[in-house]
Amino acid sequence: GRLRVCARSGVAGVIDGGYTEGSGVAQAVSVGADEVVMVVNDLISVSGLFQREQGSSETLGIPKLHMPIFSELYGDWLFTDVHDLYVPEGSEFLQRFMVATVRGTTIRNELFGIHEGRRVTLRVVFVSSQLQIGVLSDYTHYGVLAQEIAQCMLSEHNADPLENWLLRYI
Repeated sequence: GRLRVCARSGVAGVIDGGYTEGSGVAQAVSVGADEVVMVVNDLISVSGLFQREQGSSETLGIPKLHMPIFSELYGDWLFTDVHDLYVPEGSEFLQRFMVATVRGTTIRNELFGIHEGRRVTLRVVFVSSQLQIGVLSDYTHYGVLAQEIAQCMLSEHNADPLENWLLRYI
């Protein structure tokens, strides 16, 4: 039937904002937020909000649309107040836990209803793991990852950045 025709022709369903702007930041900014806490598992979610020199990005081989909302060119220099938290030895899935601040000036983006010229502060919580969004993953590993994140947050090594950065914004 029709479903088989769609499958053979390469039609792919798009069920969320992952191919446009899946972080939710653009939506928050469009309704007036000037400070947003974003929790991400890759920095592509941050870079997609900013201008870029050239190139494209893909997810599972499918090109992503680039619809920036900030005027600045993306680069490591945008990250300030960076704290790389200590990840306890023996962590199996947690690779990196970083918190940082990124500031941007909005550009006009009709698709999200964003006006230019507003200063917005992003508080980025970056939790890196080789686990992905369920694709071919053993779901029991997410429980282990959650435990490792909790242990990281409870570590005395991380008391200062957590108290003076993360806990101020959540």
